[in-house]
Amino acid sequence: MKNKKKATGIYQTPLEKKQKNIALFFFIYCLAIIPFFNLNTLIDPAVSSKFTALAAGMIFFIFLYVFINLKYKSTINLSPFKKLIFPVLLVYIVFPGLSVFNAINPSEAVFDFLKNGVIFIFFLFSTLLLVNSKILPSVIARIIVVFSFLILLVGLFQTFNVVAHEPIRYAVTRKVYGVFMNKNLYSQMLFLTLPFNLFGFYVFRNRWKTLCSFNLAVTFFLIVILFTRSVWLAFITSSIFTLAFVSIYNYKKKNDLIVFGKRITGVLVFILAAITVVFLLIAVSQISNTSKSLIKKDISTSKGRIVMWKKSLEMFKGHPVFGVGGGNWKILIPDYGVYDELRFSGKKRFQRPHNDYLWILTEYGIIGLLAFVSVLIIGLFYLVRIIDLSENKEDRLFYLLLFFGLTGYLTFSFFSYPKERIEISIYFYFILSLIVAKHFQLTANKTTNTSAGNFLFIMLPFVIILLTASYAGVKRIQGESHARRAIDALHSNRFETAINEIDKGYSWFYSMDPTATPLLWYKGLANFRKGNAREALNNFLAASAINPFHSHTYNSIGIVYATEGNFVKAKEYFLNSLKLRPYSTETIVNLAKIYIQGQNYGEAYQVLKKVKPNSKNTSFKIIMVKVLDYKIDQLADSIRETKIRDYILKVKGSKANTFSIYQSSAKKGRSFKSQFLNDVATDMMQHDTILNNNQLKQLNKFLIRK
Repeated sequence: MKNKKKATGIYQTPLEKKQKNIALFFFIYCLAIIPFFNLNTLIDPAVSSKFTALAAGMIFFIFLYVFINLKYKSTINLSPFKKLIFPVLLVYIVFPGLSVFNAINPSEAVFDFLKNGVIFIFFLFSTLLLVNSKILPSVIARIIVVFSFLILLVGLFQTFNVVAHEPIRYAVTRKVYGVFMNKNLYSQMLFLTLPFNLFGFYVFRNRWKTLCSFNLAVTFFLIVILFTRSVWLAFITSSIFTLAFVSIYNYKKKNDLIVFGKRITGVLVFILAAITVVFLLIAVSQISNTSKSLIKKDISTSKGRIVMWKKSLEMFKGHPVFGVGGGNWKILIPDYGVYDELRFSGKKRFQRPHNDYLWILTEYGIIGLLAFVSVLIIGLFYLVRIIDLSENKEDRLFYLLLFFGLTGYLTFSFFSYPKERIEISIYFYFILSLIVAKHFQLTANKTTNTSAGNFLFIMLPFVIILLTASYAGVKRIQGESHARRAIDALHSNRFETAINEIDKGYSWFYSMDPTATPLLWYKGLANFRKGNAREALNNFLAASAINPFHSHTYNSIGIVYATEGNFVKAKEYFLNSLKLRPYSTETIVNLAKIYIQGQNYGEAYQVLKKVKPNSKNTSFKIIMVKVLDYKIDQLADSIRETKIRDYILKVKGSKANTFSIYQSSAKKGRSFKSQFLNDVATDMMQHDTILNNNQLKQLNKFLIRK
């Protein structure tokens, strides 16, 4: 029979051939094409574009799959969906959806729910295709090996481009990110492709083996030089757990697994040695300034994450059951004093806690986290059972390597945010679908089949979710694209263009950018700079309703009120802004101006002291000198000796000298008056100024007292 393949048994009928082809094209699309979907017209080129590509693509493949099965009047095996992992994962998806009603910004929570829903449908459909098409692990591995080769070429090109201009060090490795916009996410993706390249290295022959060898060598090289410590730790943790599992499994006397375990041990030991050697070489070659800056950055980064984790736990305590709502962590975190504790003075905004488990806990509540952890535990249990039950040597090796990949994912999720990234979520849930499909094939006693028509009816709610997700994705792409243009227009003082772009981009589905900045804040900024203060105020007030914890919005409202002469209202909003970001230089300067307006120089000085003395903000220097001049005038008025008073006023005339004295006092931890008098006395003596006894007494009196 010409439609049969006797040797491999991959397919026997035209239907099975078409089912397999659909599955292959679906996996190629999701695993090897979607990761390249980046729209550079967006603020974040990756998230919305890849989300929309996945949702829309799945609609096409689901209908194609149903059409083929209707054409051949075949049945579809739905038995895998009886596995425990599916209802548990459904709890993780649906229960947090209830937090939409608890969210400050429901549109962000809805988008997060849709994103989780799309990923769940991907997991469900992937498992279905794997069970019904019976695709071999070697076929899956080849798809990922080719994808791995492509992203490695991009990374190599970026690395050589960097090396051509400057030596490799931590700071410049940020320029090596493949197609993933971030070097840490790039390293994580390289790690997730590692099991498939290792499998190909041991199983494939000829050109495929050579390709896998190349991929492994370049993967290890890039993982080492990218300095992604979470992936290094994931590699070490996965190696320990995998080798421990192999050692325990030795009691079962399955010699082929022992052999593979020894081979893997050799490779893992070599990689660990390479990481150690390269790290030491870089540390030795750049032991001076680079190493110091790297250590300083590590300490700063670690402190920042610890503070974020602590504040995230505080957030959880306030919303333990349902959480704060998907996508709402970035909105609420300023209200927990994170910027106060870290003494942030700039405009940087935290978007995530850099820990997926805490992120889930805060946004989805305790039930959401328990459901997610349960999914992981069930997946690991299935893996152990597969390795124990499989008779095929290649299958055992394949799933042992998936064990390595899964434990690595669990590790770097503790220090990063792979949950947010569509491409990494695709790979994680695809690994889970491989595990579930194989476990079903090994343990199923009976199957439950349904017609293609019934399957379409069953999938109808999921298709509706995908259609909604596609629409939401398109709206967010449009909104983010217009927001990006508005920001560019603001930078080039094209205020009318900025207003028009915000009007085009703003919608219920997209009301704030990825940093939780409301779009209406940008519109208000454009209106204010254009001279429409009243319209700007309306925009800012509307923006504060979208995100009530956005400090820049309150600062902007305060500026408008100050411009209109309403200093009481201006002070109120500046203080509200400083509650969220107590060390914001811009807001501190604005509040100081209000205090000076009311002749309250003491309050102005106290608030200005929060700004770092070496701040590059010119407005801070100008306003601080004005306050210091007032303090110097007071000091001069309190001195009877004309000669000393005149000299003090002479020093006051030098603005640069006055400010440098303030910087010196802050550095030494002394009061400004004390430092000023000390410098005046020293300066007078250095210039051979003759002081009589009364003048010396006056000067000593102030020096001792101050």
